[in-house]
Amino acid sequence: MALKPTSAKRIVNLTKIDNVTKDSDVIMVPGKLLGTGKISHKITVCSFSISTSAAKKILEAGGKIISHSEMISKFPSGKGVRIIG
Repeated sequence: MALKPTSAKRIVNLTKIDNVTKDSDVIMVPGKLLGTGKISHKITVCSFSISTSAAKKILEAGGKIISHSEMISKFPSGKGVRIIG
């Protein structure tokens, strides 16, 4: 069994996302996004993994969850995308 370095396992909560983003931000989470906390504005999120509760809260706030392929096609240069993790 190979152990991954802790830097490879990113876990981010909605509380952190809410604190460091503003309305209509586009973010990429290179790890798992968990639903702890709340989101008070709409954001567009792409994540390797997202919990059901996080997805529900983001959608209820008017946000969007997009796939990696959508992220690449909409933002091919990465300009305007924030990486949080």
